[in-house]
Amino acid sequence: MHPATDGLTIPDPIPDASIFQPAPWVAPSSEQLPFLRRRLHEHYTTIAAEGAQQGRTGQVARAAAVESEDREVRRYARDEAGRLKNASLTWVDHEAIEMAVTYSSTPSTEPASPDRMPSMTGFMLFESCIGGALYDAARAQDLPGSGWTPAPWLYDVSGYVEAPIVAISWSRLPPPHEDRVQLSFYTPNRPPHWDGLPPDTFVAQWAATKTRYSAGYFADHVRTVSARMSPMPVLATFTATLQFGELLPEPDANHCAGWVQTVYGLWQLLDHKVKKPLTHTDVIAAPRSVTRGDARAGIIATIDVNIVRVHPRFRTKDLPPDDGEDNADHDTSDNSRRSPHYRHRYWRGPYRANMCMNTWGHSEGNCEHKEVPVGRHLRGPVGAPFRERVTELRGSPARNSGTGQPKP
Repeated sequence: MHPATDGLTIPDPIPDASIFQPAPWVAPSSEQLPFLRRRLHEHYTTIAAEGAQQGRTGQVARAAAVESEDREVRRYARDEAGRLKNASLTWVDHEAIEMAVTYSSTPSTEPASPDRMPSMTGFMLFESCIGGALYDAARAQDLPGSGWTPAPWLYDVSGYVEAPIVAISWSRLPPPHEDRVQLSFYTPNRPPHWDGLPPDTFVAQWAATKTRYSAGYFADHVRTVSARMSPMPVLATFTATLQFGELLPEPDANHCAGWVQTVYGLWQLLDHKVKKPLTHTDVIAAPRSVTRGDARAGIIATIDVNIVRVHPRFRTKDLPPDDGEDNADHDTSDNSRRSPHYRHRYWRGPYRANMCMNTWGHSEGNCEHKEVPVGRHLRGPVGAPFRERVTELRGSPARNSGTGQPKP
């Protein structure tokens, strides 16, 4: 299929955005994480050195709009390659992500602290997404470069296409900004769903020549490029900065703020070092051949992978309706005003508890408070009837991607 200036059609009726929705996210296994880190490091190192402009999919060469954009792309790629070079590796399973999302549904009241960070620099891959950005159909097609103009009918498509957040990288900024941490949010690198349209559908126009291109042309081009090169499974798309000593941003219109809340909540769960931790971390070592390959690529960080799962005592599927322990928070006094008189047992949590760390100075206001994660637990008297509460978890992505800082 080749571009043509005429003979292309417009869909009638206009489809909704569901035909452009990519396949669900399937995370690479934890054993593949060192190889994924190496590929991403090489990818961003190449961009930093050559200034190669690429679209968000990283599959089609992108024409530079202006010289300043090229410099910005090089700078960001250099920073991201530096983060990956020194990053500790973490793979987080679905149930731990679900716990972090539930736990972070209430915004944190704790000033951001560097002590919560699992490491100074890191890369985390999620088995399921922590949220997502919604794009309208015209923007979701991710055309190969800034010189393209979407077909007018794409702006009339109803609905949105979601780009889920499935990985993050982070690092503390160098002086004089060492009180901040830079976060990069990764989305799946999936090709546009051109096959959902008839091949002769008009989808874009090259602004310089006014040449119109069809859905079949782009579908063939993506297949050709994919056969020639192996695209990155994920790419950094959004960035955010976390300021230590200040409260986390409220997850309002800025969808990046909601993701920051979830990431910081996950860090709090990992930092919960008590007798009954909420999460369990296994460490797997990669083969020596991987170590040698990373050394040749210039990666100096360890290739051990931390696998984070919910601790068995807090796993949803392992929790019985009645565990036989009186671990409920209840009061048997009918006159109690501080605690309700529970007549049922039900699951509660996880949630944040603001605790005083040095109570001796609490009365004088000379104390330190810290948020402590509380795991999922039963409340109510032992032997009381069990009441099931169904909670539906929903993300709160913004309806446009302009509130964040998208990166190539």
